[in-house]
Amino acid sequence: MPKPQRRKRLRKRKRRQPQRRPPRRPAAALKDGENRWAAAIGKHDTAGVEALIAPDYIGVNPKGKVQNRRGVLNEVKGDKDTYTSNKNEKMDVRMFGSGIGVVAGTYREKGTSKDGKAFDRTYRFTDTWMERGGQWQCIASQVTLVTQK
Repeated sequence: MPKPQRRKRLRKRKRRQPQRRPPRRPAAALKDGENRWAAAIGKHDTAGVEALIAPDYIGVNPKGKVQNRRGVLNEVKGDKDTYTSNKNEKMDVRMFGSGIGVVAGTYREKGTSKDGKAFDRTYRFTDTWMERGGQWQCIASQVTLVTQK
């Protein structure tokens, strides 16, 4: 009687998949954009602000002036204040579909003006963001000065 043939067991090797970061939720991405914007203002980083604002941006600054992207960048470039602290607080994000979000929040800055006077200002803002080509850009905003000390 012939011996039964043994079947070779084929081991399947588990391939290690590269670890992927889970996609960031849009609300987190928008809050991150707002925080990067605030940090760029504190450092007078025009390029940092430019990366966040859409070329067709339109907004209203705290003085009530309507500005395009160039106007905002000129304002950042011409800012002579020295900041000891600046940050966003109490941000609320609302999504409208998968590619549009609105962030409403409070921005507070402390420091010294070009005249050497200390300041502590609080603003309320509403920014509208749109995802374009995988990148979130601010397309519109409105900022109001709430308190100034």
